[in-house]
Amino acid sequence: MAERLPSNANSARVARKSSTAASNVGFGAIAVPAILPPPFPFGPFLLVAGALQYSRGKFLAALALGRALRYGILAYLGVIYGRQFLRFFNKNTKATIGVLAGRTAIGVGAALWGYFKMRKRGSQKPARDATATT
Repeated sequence: MAERLPSNANSARVARKSSTAASNVGFGAIAVPAILPPPFPFGPFLLVAGALQYSRGKFLAALALGRALRYGILAYLGVIYGRQFLRFFNKNTKATIGVLAGRTAIGVGAALWGYFKMRKRGSQKPARDATATT
């Protein structure tokens, strides 16, 4: 990697520090985001690992460990709370469906309102100046 470092001394120093940091915490930088739930962006970490040419074996080990921990935790929670969860929703089926339908209606209404508002704004073109010559 040293032969690909920028010629500028300052840039080379920063690149060397970034490369060293990624080498030191690279495993954790892949394993920790692999544990986090889906709203957390995972793709950038994969791209950085590829850009820094992180070892394929270490990358796969970190990814496998992170995902195994994540799904192991989910399985454990399912074993512990699964029956209570199902019992609660079986007892409150109508209320659950009502809440989901209400939230869906609110979401669809907000999306339509935003769509029509944006469409209306896009159709209003600025008036041309009558004194301007072409």
